[in-house]
Amino acid sequence: MLPKKATLLLLSICVWMLSLATTPVKPVKLRLIVFQGSDSLFIRYITENDITIERIDFPQRIKLDSVTQERNEGMADKFEFQGQFPTVILANSADSALLKMNPKRNQTVKEFITILKEKIP
Repeated sequence: MLPKKATLLLLSICVWMLSLATTPVKPVKLRLIVFQGSDSLFIRYITENDITIERIDFPQRIKLDSVTQERNEGMADKFEFQGQFPTVILANSADSALLKMNPKRNQTVKEFITILKEKIP
């Protein structure tokens, strides 16, 4: 079993990689919008529940192109992002936020999935 810090780093890398590779081929029921976490249990859960991941990045050292910057700022405004990382929002296809949270650093994947299950209609 990995230490919690290593697990969190792995989760963050997996979310980033999944966000790069995830292209919906059918209309999605729900979207999990991540303002920065994920392991195989989590990937299996979101796949089984038709949840996609959107990564909204606000890098401190890298300048984003204007299109990406504008889109990210628009998403931050739409979902009232307060600048706290990580922020996770579960939104439906109509862009209504079903859940908005700042996961605890020591929160397990199972605990996070339990929270999601409570909010998914």
